[in-house]
Amino acid sequence: MFIMLIMTTIKNIGIFVKINTVGVVFILMIIVFIIVVGIYGLTNTHYVFEIPAHAEPGETVHELKLFSSSFGPLLGILGGGYYLHNITLPIIRNAKNPENNVRDVFWGYFLVFVSYSVCGLMGYIGFSGSYFTDTLHQPQILSNCLLMFPSGDVIATIIRFCTFCQILAAMCLMFAC
Repeated sequence: MFIMLIMTTIKNIGIFVKINTVGVVFILMIIVFIIVVGIYGLTNTHYVFEIPAHAEPGETVHELKLFSSSFGPLLGILGGGYYLHNITLPIIRNAKNPENNVRDVFWGYFLVFVSYSVCGLMGYIGFSGSYFTDTLHQPQILSNCLLMFPSGDVIATIIRFCTFCQILAAMCLMFAC
């Protein structure tokens, strides 16, 4: 909190934009992590769209629900992502080449849409797989998917640090505007 207070007293927005560009690396690491979890879930879990009336003995099946009333935890993640889109206005105002603003905003929002779609699909598949439900006994996907990993998991700890750095850089940029 004290670090954010000191960082927000700086009024030069260019510094925060440069700090936030490091966040691109962190975001890419998070996206790759979620995609790998999804691929792992696809390779190690037998998914069905409807639980069969009779299953073979010893076979564990996992149901993928296309529509569910328990999607609330995912809304917090999506809402936070779209909340950070408010910082595009100061960046556009201070652009070096303002004639490219329409193109840049289009590609930015399109890539965000693609990353949300891929992470949402692969995250749902991966976090509802057998590793979490059978091994770690997680009955449902938590609002913060990193809470589903044990505290000793090194890769999850690295991703937690990446998330912290990304949030710190984005919040300082928003407070500076």
